[in-house]
Amino acid sequence: MSIQRHQHTQGFALVATVSMMVLLTLVAIAMLSLSTIEQRSSGGGANEADRLARANARMALMIALGELQKAAGPDQRVSATATILGSATNPHANGTEAQDGRRHWVGVWDTSGYSPADPDNKTFVRWLVSGDQDQLDAIADAGTPVDTNPVSGDFLIFEGVDASSNPDPNGPDSVKVPKVEVATT
Repeated sequence: MSIQRHQHTQGFALVATVSMMVLLTLVAIAMLSLSTIEQRSSGGGANEADRLARANARMALMIALGELQKAAGPDQRVSATATILGSATNPHANGTEAQDGRRHWVGVWDTSGYSPADPDNKTFVRWLVSGDQDQLDAIADAGTPVDTNPVSGDFLIFEGVDASSNPDPNGPDSVKVPKVEVATT
């Protein structure tokens, strides 16, 4: 009978030891998870900069969608790139030819006054690029030379695939837009 009691005691000690090891492992994992969550939620270092960048990107997206809806939202609006400017057969070019870096700007025209008798009766609304409204509300704005000043000048947002063969950063396949100042606290 003493042999059976001794075996039961050893079995109980083994089960109790394994149970304690599992409990200690769970406590360690819980503490590690808690410290990871606390570190992520603390607003220091790169996390704060990342949050600020994401907030600015969200704000820029909402502004862009609002401007797009305001300019091109009504059904009587049509859009085209600035490459249509400069054609002698285009009565809307008004002698304006789009400059390199601005040829791919998209413009919006109002066709609410359209009639088959006068198919060229369209009113230019604005260019759909970033910048101040007064810099983008005239068709001739695509014809102004690109400002190459690195501080206050235009910003290169796209460079075409043939940029390596074309040393001019304002080449026909690049897209440059006016910079928009963002106020920070």
